[in-house]
Formats: sequence, structure tokens, C-alpha cells
Amino acid sequence: MQKNIRNFAIIAHIDAGKSTLADRLLELTGTIPERQMREQFLDKMELEREKGITIKLQPIRMIYKLNQNDETRNQNQAQNQKSEKFDIRHSDFDISDSTYELNLIDTPGHVDFSYEVSRSLAAVEGAILIIDAKKGIQAQTIAHLEEAKKQNLVIIPAINKIDLAEIELERVIKEVSNYLQIKENEILLISAKTGEGVDNLLERIVKNIPSPQGDLNSAARALIFDSYYDQYKGVIAYVRMVDGEIKNREKLFFKQAEVESEVLDLGSITADFISQRELTCGEIGYIITNLKEISKARVGDTITTSSDSTRVRPLQGYEEPKHFVYADFYTEEGDNYHRLREALEELSLNDASFVHEPIRGQTVMGRGFRLGFLGMLHLEIVKERLIREHNVEVFITPPTVNLRIEKGGELTDLKDLFDYDNQGKIEEPYVLLELISPARYMGMIM
Repeated sequence: MQKNIRNFAIIAHIDAGKSTLADRLLELTGTIPERQMREQFLDKMELEREKGITIKLQPIRMIYKLNQNDETRNQNQAQNQKSEKFDIRHSDFDISDSTYELNLIDTPGHVDFSYEVSRSLAAVEGAILIIDAKKGIQAQTIAHLEEAKKQNLVIIPAINKIDLAEIELERVIKEVSNYLQIKENEILLISAKTGEGVDNLLERIVKNIPSPQGDLNSAARALIFDSYYDQYKGVIAYVRMVDGEIKNREKLFFKQAEVESEVLDLGSITADFISQRELTCGEIGYIITNLKEISKARVGDTITTSSDSTRVRPLQGYEEPKHFVYADFYTEEGDNYHRLREALEELSLNDASFVHEPIRGQTVMGRGFRLGFLGMLHLEIVKERLIREHNVEVFITPPTVNLRIEKGGELTDLKDLFDYDNQGKIEEPYVLLELISPARYMGMIM
């Protein structure tokens, strides 16, 4: 039932406790069996677990019953782990007015992965804003909050880590209250580590975040907010159903790419993929598209059914990210150029925030690609993923920024100084920033 769906994301500055909170939510809703549960459950990549940061957005569906006890939690756990043919609408498990489908998207906190956050927020109606009880409001707290406000999301503020010693809780409460212009009693106090206050947070999610809008009876429209490639199944898309429904084995049409394919499978996401007969308006889930052309299924595209393709208007999609750091990538063995190209194409399907293009001509280092990133950490992660996930060893030129040439009153981008012909004026990028500081530091800053 559409009215019982709640779609939300967790946003925060890095290390504020997003992944730990996600773990507690999964435990309290019985989504993950105890034997499978581990810390940072939604951080699937080896790199995420090594570095202790979230790099990729990760969706998961939970079933939650208001005022549930241990017995109902166990029932939910059984339901979340039901057979492959589980279908929340057609199984024996009927959503009553007090039982809800919660679709969580866990997001990164680091600024270099902000494109993951913005894509996640476009797929939900609400956001839990986590603030560290010891550090208070931080840079990415503000950045993610402003993005959520741009999307007109319902914000649920929660101060985390209240179990820590030596925190100035009253100060942080006032700080959050003043910044968000809300009453202090509207701010939840939680400890994601111990679980304190997380039950109250679940209730607030159900009561404050609206059910998704959209028309079940209109033509199908699904927004691709993430995807990856499987060599046997083709492109697997994570989607938010905006209107209508898409059924298993139905013919699909991708509006932007203007290609057709057939659904191999679709359903919801828990610890594993749970197959369903259809995805309907308001739901978040996966579609195995059987598309083998990687370039044909990009984030932001609209999926509809072939029968509806001519009468459906595409969804707005996403703004292109702004790249700040550029570097040239070469393979350590020159004949691996084609392997590097294939690896970059596959990786760009899963990470839409970097760009790549072939370097023109032959250089002393052979043939390579010029890549653009959101920051230095982003560059490092892409390099590591090429090595670990695609077994492609690369070496990289020193990073540069994008320059601009003013010549004859026209502005053109200059991505490489080797292309500069000493004609025109070079412009370098600069940053306009707003500096927010506690009053006690203003003297030293000024």
C-alpha cells in the first residue's frame, strides 16, 4: 500500500555515525538475521570497511510495525527473509495501518562523494540529519542539509553519540535549534551505538515523513538513481518508482538512451535481492535489465514500459557534477589500453561522478585517459577500485585543476597546459566560501 511506504536517507558529516545508526535500524526492524549481522552492514565495499567511511549509497528495505515487541520483530525478520517470491502485496503478510515499508538509503558523508548524496535525496521524501554530540554542526552537515532543503524533504534532526562522556549536549542542542530554526524538543537525542532513542526515531520517521506521491494507475515511470554491471545479467538498476508499475518479464524502454530491454527480475533489496511480481508507485527496488551496453543505462534516466514509451514524459534526472581535480591514467602495460577503457566504462556506471575521455594522440607514456574527479579522495578511490575490482594496474600523472582561456572575448576550458598555444589569458579557478565559526575563534581568524 502506497500510504504505508516511507522513503528516507541518512545524511551527516563524515564520522557522525550514519552507518552505525543504519545497523541499529536494521536490528530493531529485524531486517537482517542475527547470524548475518555485522558492523557497518551497508558498507559493502572492502575499501569502505578498510577506511571506515561510506563511499557508495546503499538502499535497503525494512518492515516496521509501530510499537512492536520482540515477537513482532521476529515476525518481521521472518518476513524480510522470505523466499525469492516474496511480494509485500500478495503474500500472506498484509500491511495493516500500523505496519510500514521503510526504504532507507544510506549515504556517504565525505564531500568528495556528495553526488551520491544528491542522487539519494532525489529518490526520497525525508532525511534523518545526524549531528555529532561532541562536534556539533560541521561543514557537511550544512551542505547536505541545504541539498535536502532544495529537494523539499522533511528533515528529522537527531543528535547522536549522547552516550559519550565529556559532551556539551545543551550547547549542541541550542546550536542545532538555532541553525534549523526549530524548537529544542523537536530534536531527537540518540545513541546509535547503544540503541538509545532509536525506537523514538523510527516512530518519528513513520509519523513525520509523508508517503510517496504518484499515480499508480498512470503510465510507469522509474528513476534510475544508481546502477552497476553484471557480466551475466547486464545492467542492474536501482530505481525509485515514481508512477505506475513495472512487472517481471515486462518489456522496458529507457527514455534518454531510447533503447528497449526485458526485465529479467525485479524486487526489493534487503540483505539480498528479494524477487517480486512487480514494483509499484512509491517503491524503491532493483531491476535486472539484461542490457549489455553499459552506456545505455545511466543514472538519471527514466525507465518505462515499451507499451507506455510514447506517452511518458521523462523525469528531470540529475545535474551533472562539477569536477575539480583532473589526472591522466595510463596502464603499466601499454597493451592494456582496451582493458582500461572497459574498466572505466563499467566503473562509471556505478560511479557517475567521475568523467573520462581518451587522451588525444600518442604520448611518451602510451595511450591513456584523462579523468575528472570531485576531489583527491575521489581520485584515490577510483584508482583503488580499478586495481581491486578490475585487476587493472595504472599509473597517474600529478593532479591538476581545470583552467580557462579567454581569447577574443570567448572562454574555453583548458584541461591540459600542453594544449596551451600561448595565446589568450589563462584563468584559474577560485572558491567563494562562507566561513562559520564559534565566536571564540573569530579574533584569531580575523
